Amino acid sequence: MATPQKLRRITEIALVVNAIAHGMGTVGMATGFGRHAAGEPFMARRAAAAGLAGIIMMLFVSRRLARDAALIALPIAFVFFNLTVSGIDLAVTGDLENLPPALFETTFLAIYCIFALTEFRPSSGAAPPAPTSWP
Repeated sequence: MATPQKLRRITEIALVVNAIAHGMGTVGMATGFGRHAAGEPFMARRAAAAGLAGIIMMLFVSRRLARDAALIALPIAFVFFNLTVSGIDLAVTGDLENLPPALFETTFLAIYCIFALTEFRPSSGAAPPAPTSWP
């Protein structure tokens, strides 16, 4: 089993690799070379803008993960929803060209979730957290 430090480092590297991979797709959408960019140039630019925000977020989280592990929730949400769209596209079209993004997204989501589950799992002798009250 990987040590917490090693798992954190793997997650940080995965975030950077994910940002690079997402960056290639974002450039394709912004320049009109993306798969659906030619048919919908306005939406392609909007997708590229969202992709750029995702890249910045992943790089930010990779730099701050050691100090604030809870930030992993941001890339988990980002990749989960991208994977959901990839799955829907694959199911609706049956086009296997939609499969490669889903494979990468599944891999990154698994890494991020494993990190989150191990990071936030209560230790075996720890008392349960105190209940919070609403004001």
